[in-house]
Parts: sequence; structure tokens; C-alpha cells
Amino acid sequence: MSAQKSPRKSLSLREIIQIADERYPDGLVGLYHHEPGLDHGDTLALFIVRELRDTFEAKSPASVQVLRAADCMERAAQELDSLAAAFRSK
Repeated sequence: MSAQKSPRKSLSLREIIQIADERYPDGLVGLYHHEPGLDHGDTLALFIVRELRDTFEAKSPASVQVLRAADCMERAAQELDSLAAAFRSK
């Protein structure tokens, strides 16, 4: 019988940020997380960090943490899509 790894109970905020940083161009999500208070010229990356930080629950299981992060980003994307549509209609 092979030993199976037990599922991780939770992720750290750093790990959640890292997931976003790996997909977001230029590594600016990670930079805003690691250097809070500094302006790196990308307010969308700053927004992502703030939203992930605000919705992060350290004691939740990893599966809940990533689902919450995905929901948060999807909600933001829908709101931005709605704003873009409003501008296109003018």
C-alpha cells in the first residue's frame, strides 16, 4: 500500500496571493502583497490583493479558501463587465 498525503487543512494568505500572482502579468499582485503601502503603478493588482486579503479566512479548509477567492474575483469581473457595458452603450 502506498502512503497517501492527507489533504491540507488550509492555505496561508501568502499561498492564495501566490496563485493570483502566477496568473496576473508582471508579478505585481505579489509585490503589492509583500510591499503594502508602496505604489507599483497597477491599481488593479492592488485591488486584487485587497479583495483576497479581505475575504481570506485562515481557519477555513483549503477547498473553501480557493472557492471564496474564485467567487470574489468572479464577482469583481462581473461588476467590471457591467461598467464596461455601460460605457460601450454611451
